[in-house]
Amino acid sequence: MKDLGQLTYFLGLEVHHKPNGIFLNQHKYIQDLITLAGLEDTSSVATPIEVSQFMSYPSHLHRAAVRRIIRYLRGSPTHGLFFPTGSELRLVAYCDADSAGCPDTRHSTKGWCMFLGDALISWKCKKHDWVSKSSTKAEYRTMSTCSKVIWLHGLLAKL
Repeated sequence: MKDLGQLTYFLGLEVHHKPNGIFLNQHKYIQDLITLAGLEDTSSVATPIEVSQFMSYPSHLHRAAVRRIIRYLRGSPTHGLFFPTGSELRLVAYCDADSAGCPDTRHSTKGWCMFLGDALISWKCKKHDWVSKSSTKAEYRTMSTCSKVIWLHGLLAKL
């Protein structure tokens, strides 16, 4: 083992140590992604769009959507997560669902987010593969998020 000093870059994450906390971003990774996509000379856009529901069977339109996401990243390469020094290291999670919320398929959607202290560390939004006959069923299925919270809580306890 060798002490390389204070951590500054690890697995695509840039670590910036500040007096009031730690800031993480992926500036270099985003710049490499822009170069790989050949979008160095394009303008940035203000908002990304959702494409993850089409990962299994992407089409030409989905490729255009991915290009838009990369253009969004071009305008926000220094956005990241900030972990303040004085923040309590407490894991908090929120989840929600709706019944038949997708206007195209009438499938239910769910979403959740997890905070460690004041910092958002994980989130997800997903369309279910089935049509819910009641909002209670949609809410119950969304509560499966609890297993992720319990796993993360155990991991943090070991660390």
